[in-house]
Amino acid sequence: MTRPPFPVLQRFSASSKEEEAHTSNVRVKPAQVDPPSMLTRLQFNCTYSNLATLPREGVPEIAFVGRSNAGKSSAINAFAQQHKLAFVSRTPGRTQHFNYFAIAASPPEPLKHRAFLVDLPGYGFAKIGMGIKSRWNELFSTYVSTRQPLVALCLLMDIRHPLTPLDQHFLQLAIQAGRPLLVLLTKADKLGFAQMTKVHRETEIKLGELLIASNAALSNNISLTVMPFSILKRINIVAARQWIESTLGLAGIENK
Repeated sequence: MTRPPFPVLQRFSASSKEEEAHTSNVRVKPAQVDPPSMLTRLQFNCTYSNLATLPREGVPEIAFVGRSNAGKSSAINAFAQQHKLAFVSRTPGRTQHFNYFAIAASPPEPLKHRAFLVDLPGYGFAKIGMGIKSRWNELFSTYVSTRQPLVALCLLMDIRHPLTPLDQHFLQLAIQAGRPLLVLLTKADKLGFAQMTKVHRETEIKLGELLIASNAALSNNISLTVMPFSILKRINIVAARQWIESTLGLAGIENK
């Protein structure tokens, strides 16, 4: 299969209903129920402290990464439509393990899985010692570059403070590994619609420049998708969920 031209930048924007909800002071409920999703079958699988113990089933996985307050666990909960599936810590940097969430193949076969979502340790807080930061940097680099079942990464960044030096550092690691990227600009409800759109476009441009500047990206044709994202105002929850399902090969098999 011929790869698309480089770089691959897919544009997503809020729907008209999402715009209306975002710009209004009144909380607007969704006009209709979300389409069926395999992600609502997510269940906690296991917590792993090192790479050697990670699952060896060979099923595809997508890893969520970002600063400790970027909203990784909250996003997983929103995709699964479960409030307490992924642990949301009030202490930034508390999670220091690989937390795996599984989508079971079917109810009669609970020990078999179709896919995993992986909640990775957050990064970037001064409260975390340099030893832990160094260990996590090494773990992440090895995981992203060598983990065979890893099909993509989801990077979450606060839309008010995107592309911090640490974000760019981990983006470089992902680019060098040739992994497709979904970038969610979280807490989009904190900005007005015009400002949200402006930051979205500026981030796309900067990420495109970062890709072009990378020799690894030139050879790997990295696929990059950027979306404003808000759980409170439901901005692009469905679009992000559908990207994840498509990347994991789950689209169209909700009832199987």
